[in-house]
Amino acid sequence: MRLQLKSAGAAQGLVESLRHEFAEVTGAALECVFGPVGMVKRIVEEGEPCDAVILSETVMSDLARHSAVLAGSVVAIGWATTAVAVRLGEATPDISTPAGFRSALLDATRIHVPDFAGSTAGRHLTWVLSRLGIAAQVEGRLCEHRSGAEAMAHLAGEEGPAALGVTQAPEILLTAGVTLGGALPGDLGLSTLYVAGVAVSSQAPDLAGRLVAFLTSAGTVEVRRDAGFDVAG
Repeated sequence: MRLQLKSAGAAQGLVESLRHEFAEVTGAALECVFGPVGMVKRIVEEGEPCDAVILSETVMSDLARHSAVLAGSVVAIGWATTAVAVRLGEATPDISTPAGFRSALLDATRIHVPDFAGSTAGRHLTWVLSRLGIAAQVEGRLCEHRSGAEAMAHLAGEEGPAALGVTQAPEILLTAGVTLGGALPGDLGLSTLYVAGVAVSSQAPDLAGRLVAFLTSAGTVEVRRDAGFDVAG
């Protein structure tokens, strides 16, 4: 038996950590698609085969309102912050204040970010740059990628100094060659709740429900924290 999981990239590390255990317990293998929330929402709405979904709570609620996800099936995974990444071995700039973060962005040679239109971190960074009044100044150094994972992979491959990345913290922790520099500071920060749910179109809703329950169970709290999620309890 195979389950189709469509997931925000922020949960990729978590899913990869637990997929083999789930297969051992249930006999079901996961076929996964990871990407920005906007892309995942679109492919679910377009009717691609799907059993379970992981998205931000806001986007999942929209899918539930449009009867694409079983509303009663949705369970919280945890909160993820939008954060700064540096290449492994590079000095981490002081981003503890909005002024410090502004300076770090202005000093960066390249800034790797996920899709501005379809990703949580990309949309938020657009607002942050406007709020800091530096959108035009850094525009030529912004390197937009399809996903946070892709952005971090490109950051890891940078050869020049002073490059930065901005995406969700779990995507930074997932990527070899980069280091988590810290969350965006003060009122520039963003913490996003991610949730899992069962797709209305699932051909195996009971098994999909078991996947949701497994990923969000008390037994996975430490795994979720290790993957970059803030989990109560």
